[in-house]
Amino acid sequence: TTTSISFPEKIGINPSSKFSIFIRDTREKLLSIMEEIYPGESAKLLEGILIGERANLSAETKKNFNTSGLTHIIAVSGFNITIILIFLSFLFRSFSIFIRLSLAILWVGFFTLLVGPQISVLRASVFGLISYTILLS
Repeated sequence: TTTSISFPEKIGINPSSKFSIFIRDTREKLLSIMEEIYPGESAKLLEGILIGERANLSAETKKNFNTSGLTHIIAVSGFNITIILIFLSFLFRSFSIFIRLSLAILWVGFFTLLVGPQISVLRASVFGLISYTILLS
């Protein structure tokens, strides 16, 4: 399964830069690991939940999610950002506030680029980081 990220092209970064290649390769590696561990449609569903990859879902599964009104489950949103921030809060709780906030910005930024910066992900990232900054202060 090949997935490309178009974000670097939109902001003028060379799509063949080392960083954009690293992001693309990391995304592809994550997708292949999920497909190795979980069988068939389960892997596709996990890809949707974790990194918003819906292209690999079957048409029937997409239709079932639309019909049931549960498409938000396979969309990356504030929930994903919140989980990242909670995990980082516990992992780096002994660090200074500046370091915790810096690491949060780096990890949320990396996740945003990894999943592709759709407007819902960008909004969730910005508001998540604002909320996290307020909680730290």
